[in-house]
Amino acid sequence: MIDINAEANNKSSALSYACHCHHNSIVKYLLEHGADIYNRNNKGETPLLIAIKNNYIDLVKLLIEYGANP
Repeated sequence: MIDINAEANNKSSALSYACHCHHNSIVKYLLEHGADIYNRNNKGETPLLIAIKNNYIDLVKLLIEYGANP
C-alpha cells in the first residue's frame, strides 16, 4: 500500500506538489483518497497557500470545497 501523505526531503507531499504543478485531476484524486489538506512543506506552505500564491483559483476553490480553511 502506498502512503498518500508521504513527504519528499523538502517535506512536500504529493498534494502540495500537484498543487504547485497545477494538476487539478491529481489534486482531486488525492483529496478523494484522504490526502492531508493541512500538510506544510519546509517553507510552511499548505497546498491552499501554494494555490493562492500561484493564482490557481480553480484549485483554491477545490481545496476549500474539500475543507481547507482559508
